[in-house]
Amino acid sequence: MNKMRNIYKESFTDALKQRNLEKIRAFPKADLHNHFVLGGSRQYLRKMTGIKIEPVKTPILSMDEMHAWNWENLGEKFETSEMRRLLIRAAFHQAREDGITVLEIGEDVWGLSEYFHNDIDELIEVFTTAQREIAPDMELRLQIGLSRHCPSDIWETAFHIFGEIRLFILLIYTETNWHSQ
Repeated sequence: MNKMRNIYKESFTDALKQRNLEKIRAFPKADLHNHFVLGGSRQYLRKMTGIKIEPVKTPILSMDEMHAWNWENLGEKFETSEMRRLLIRAAFHQAREDGITVLEIGEDVWGLSEYFHNDIDELIEVFTTAQREIAPDMELRLQIGLSRHCPSDIWETAFHIFGEIRLFILLIYTETNWHSQ
């Protein structure tokens, strides 16, 4: 068993060193923190909308940089309930293409009210339908994100959700740099 694990590890490491995307995609992987707004298939989105989204060219080192890239490349084009659903579907298309077998993905609690009518069942249905239709063999782990800057009523909504739903992983984040300088 250890010999097989070492061969697997070496092969994956070799694929990474070679920057061989096809080989990397062939290995099963877990994506344990997917920003679906930024993590979806650009090709799928272009096919569905005609909108060309440029790739990220340099590492994003802070939430501010992520928001700036998002605004420059997506702007308000995806700021409707319908387009939010399309972004979720695009994330499943990309994850399937990348060989993801476990996907942790979700919505920020403010997005629940902004795009899903504050209806947790609607939100869950959007994610589970996309998973079922696009990547039925992929394990789905739902997240709900809370920024520390959110007002207390949003936190209360989130904790109400957690009292009723056991599917979610709570993700609490700050609006600061997350990489060491």
